[in-house]
This record gives sequence, structure tokens and C-alpha cells, in this order.
Amino acid sequence: MVDENEIRLTLRLPASLRDKLSEKAGSNGRSLNAEILTRIERTLAEEDQYDSSVYDMIGDLNEQVEKLASKLDVLWAVYQGRDPYNHD
Repeated sequence: MVDENEIRLTLRLPASLRDKLSEKAGSNGRSLNAEILTRIERTLAEEDQYDSSVYDMIGDLNEQVEKLASKLDVLWAVYQGRDPYNHD
């Protein structure tokens, strides 16, 4: 029975890559098709994980930069002989 959510795809691979994938598929107890699907799904999941963790790191870095900028403002005011906490 054909699953209407699946499509047939013709894929060209170098013979050496096909051989490596076939070997890995056999080691993992999967068909070549299942091995390819497993690897694609894993790669996409890793990319999603990487994307979210990168955004988290950027947010953390931004917070640290803002804190550092605030401290530098205080130091600059002190260097100039001003009260860093009086903004009048």
C-alpha cells in the first residue's frame, strides 16, 4: 500500500558514498533507504538544536555586553571627574 504522505525521489549519489551508506545501513540493521532517512532527520534535528542554542548564546552575550557598557560608563564618568550616578 502506498502512503499518500510519501513521495518517490530519484537521487544520484557517487558510488563510493552509496557503498559507505550501504555498509553503515547493514551495521545498523537498516535498509539503505531507512539509513538515508535516519541521517537526514538527525541532521535536521541537530540544525534546529544548533539554531536555538546559537540564539540563546547571542542573547546571553548581548546581556553581558550591556552590563559591560554600563560599567564602562561609570568608569568613564569617574575618569572625567564626574559623579557616575548623578545624571543631572
